[in-house]
Amino acid sequence: MFATAGSAIVAFGAVCGALAAVIVLLSLIAKAKPIKWVFRKLVGDPLTSWHRTQTLYVVEGALAPIKEQLKPNGGQSLRDRVDIVERLVRQQGIGDNVQP
Repeated sequence: MFATAGSAIVAFGAVCGALAAVIVLLSLIAKAKPIKWVFRKLVGDPLTSWHRTQTLYVVEGALAPIKEQLKPNGGQSLRDRVDIVERLVRQQGIGDNVQP
């Protein structure tokens, strides 16, 4: 394939040099502001909005039972229990002399 070992080394060096040049060229293109802007508009923003939508959907679903417990419903919710405790504390005068 190669006439001598020296020509094989030269060819290998040329391939490595060309590869290094391509890598440097791609890194410079990737750092260019217009390329970053286009990538952000075409890829980054849609993925971010999709992720935000999915996250809000999951979080709202997980928080729905908790939010329901914070609404008074005639004695069965957490809010009703807290109101009863607050009323009893006020009636007993507990904590009147406690300073914040």
